[in-house]
Order: sequence, then C-alpha cells, then structure tokens
Amino acid sequence: MARAHAPSPVSQGRLTTMASIYDLIVWAYYTSHARRPPNPARYVLTQPNWLPPGATVLDYGGGDGRWAVPLAARARLVVVADVDERTLHRVPPHPHLRSVLLDGARLPFPSGVFDLVFVNHVLHHVEDLPTLAPELRRVVRPGGRLVAIEFHPSASVTRVYRVLSRYRRHPCTFYAPRTLAPLVAGSVFSAENCRLDDFQYVLVASRPAPSTRTS
Repeated sequence: MARAHAPSPVSQGRLTTMASIYDLIVWAYYTSHARRPPNPARYVLTQPNWLPPGATVLDYGGGDGRWAVPLAARARLVVVADVDERTLHRVPPHPHLRSVLLDGARLPFPSGVFDLVFVNHVLHHVEDLPTLAPELRRVVRPGGRLVAIEFHPSASVTRVYRVLSRYRRHPCTFYAPRTLAPLVAGSVFSAENCRLDDFQYVLVASRPAPSTRTS
C-alpha cells in the first residue's frame, strides 16, 4: 500500500467509529421509511460526462473502497485514499484500484491528474477545510470535476449525527450548500448543487476546460 499525505484532523480510531455510527444512522433512517439508500457511485455514473471511459478518479476518504469498485468498472484508475490503514486493507483486489494511506497536509499527486475527485461524506470531518480544499482542486485536471456529497445541516438525521459525534468527542461541521460551495470551488471552479434525497446533497465544482482559439 502506498503512503500519501493529506489532512488528518482526527485519529484513525475515531474516524472509523464515526463511520460505523454513520452507517447505523443511515440504515435506521431508510429502514424506518421502507426505502433503499441512494447509491453515490451509481449517481456519479449516470451523470453525462462526469466519468468518461478511461478516466482517472481520486476517491478521497474512500475507506474500504465500497464506492470505488463500481467506478473502477469504467475508469482506468481509481485511487482510494484514506487516513485509516485498517479500512484500506479491506479494499478488494481490482486491476483498476489503488490504495493510498494519507498522513500529512498535502496530497502527493501531481497537479491536474484526476478527471474526477469524489468526496463522499467526508468534508464534515475536516477541521481545516480551507487548507484541504485547494489541494483537492489542485489535482483536478482542466475540464474535470470535484464532486462532494454531504448532509444538509438542518435535516433531522444530521441533527442526530451531530449529537452522537459530540458524544464521541469528534464534533463535525455540517455545511449548507451555499456555504460549502465557495469553500470547495474557490475563485476558479464553478459550483452547482442538487438534492440527493431528504437529507443529502451533491455539490459539483467544475474546473474550466482550456480555451481553444481559432484563427
């Protein structure tokens, strides 16, 4: 497994525990509503031009690679990056998957190497988002996208998760779309958002493609 560098604001153990709590809350919510949770990878795959065949993807905070596997069916390479080495060991063998352990303040990838940076329910864990966001933008190629899925801060499920996260001594910051958009997009990327379901939304920050001049 390769070792890499990215913000690591909390201990690996607490992140793993909070991920388990998140899974439990989501399971309870959808079970009580007799519904299936939305599939983030499937959502990405159904959007036109988000993931062209042969693309390269960074699954930032990707854990055990559960969402990276379906993306890898189309992409040339999906890099699953996380601060928790134990979860990365559960990433299944796949010719198009690579695991990277994060342990610092900077992503160890060249600028502009990923067609898609996928960040699924991770940003609310990050204590210093203004430091992380430029790094995530840096590795997006011109014409590529940074896609983040997050909780609506006012949703009832989010309020439960916030209380439990404080009890576990891992307070989280849940951003409204209008607040998260400028933090993630910066001054160069364009941003838009849409609701994924009752308590989740998708924020898409797109890097402009190089302009072409015609004589």
